[in-house]
Amino acid sequence: MFLSFVSLFECYFGLFLEAEGTAAEVLSQMNIQGDQLKGADKNVWKLRESLEKSKQQLDDLIVKLRKKKLRLQIIAGILATIDLILFFRLFVCGGTFFCRSY
Repeated sequence: MFLSFVSLFECYFGLFLEAEGTAAEVLSQMNIQGDQLKGADKNVWKLRESLEKSKQQLDDLIVKLRKKKLRLQIIAGILATIDLILFFRLFVCGGTFFCRSY
């Protein structure tokens, strides 16, 4: 009877040690996964910051592009007006660029 109690105790103690080892391994894996999640969270925040910075840069480029486009349209309008004035002057002056007033 005493021998079976010792045998039973050894069996339970062995199971206890095995369960403790498994629990330690699971806890270790959970710590590793927790570190991986923290790293992923940092990466996500870096990505969000990078996206916000890129969005701001794109907005700045769009504003610059619109200003340049407006400037080119104004220059084209001025040149077209000058061209029309010169064409009208050639038409009025009879095909020559310089009008003779005699």
